[in-house]
Amino acid sequence: MKYSEANLGRIFILRLEHGDKVPDTIEKFAKDHQIDSAILHFLRGVDTNSKVVVGQEDGTAKKPRAMVTELLGTSER
Repeated sequence: MKYSEANLGRIFILRLEHGDKVPDTIEKFAKDHQIDSAILHFLRGVDTNSKVVVGQEDGTAKKPRAMVTELLGTSER
């Protein structure tokens, strides 16, 4: 087993407006605030047919491929 310990750092709460592109908005915010790693929680507000990256298809691959899923409605994926 491997583990690491972390301390709670800065916390940001973002509310995107209608028409904001999720990846573009979050990536710009992260760049503007010098954020190089984060945990992201979505609370409501993702439209049906939105696509999100939920992980890597193969975590051991030298060149990872994103595992993308399309949200078809209310989902807990």
